[in-house]
Amino acid sequence: MDAAPLTDRPPERIVLDDLVVRRWRPSDAGALDQAVKESFAELHEWMAWAADLPAEADHAAYLAERDRLWADGTEFAYGIFAAGGDRDGAPVLGGTVLHVRPPVTCEIGYWVHSAYTGRGIATRVAAALVRAAFADPGVERVEIRCDAANDSSASVARRLGFLLERTVERPPAAPGDTGRDLCWLLTPDDLREGRARL
Repeated sequence: MDAAPLTDRPPERIVLDDLVVRRWRPSDAGALDQAVKESFAELHEWMAWAADLPAEADHAAYLAERDRLWADGTEFAYGIFAAGGDRDGAPVLGGTVLHVRPPVTCEIGYWVHSAYTGRGIATRVAAALVRAAFADPGVERVEIRCDAANDSSASVARRLGFLLERTVERPPAAPGDTGRDLCWLLTPDDLREGRARL
């Protein structure tokens, strides 16, 4: 099915106390480039897109593509910033994305700048995207996928009350990959029945 399940777009800007999670802008290319370079060793371990160190021009192209996907309604990508991060050139603390997987699933991805890990940022941001996804009545499932060896990413899913639904075999895509994806699931019933911890 080609149609996206979201009848309403998620918000372009989410404020979480000391964090601003907002839609990427073309003017974020330089700050994104700096954050990725400073975090490259960790990103390279787990992210297929960080197989090689991207250049700022690559990030400009990435952001342009994110604009197109947002307009299409198939992917909603955000930068993570400290409070005050609405200004151009604000330092990037990480990135997150809500992928639309028709007909009824959204998948959340995230990364955090190496200098800001261990502070619960990914957990707080993922919780906000869960709420944004389930605000749409067409979404029946929210997933987080991570490699079986990526304990940090899996711990975000566990803390939010996601249940491990299945393991999917795939070719390894990054140096730290085992080739086994853990697929974590949350449903509206989990929210209604208090199993989710948002």
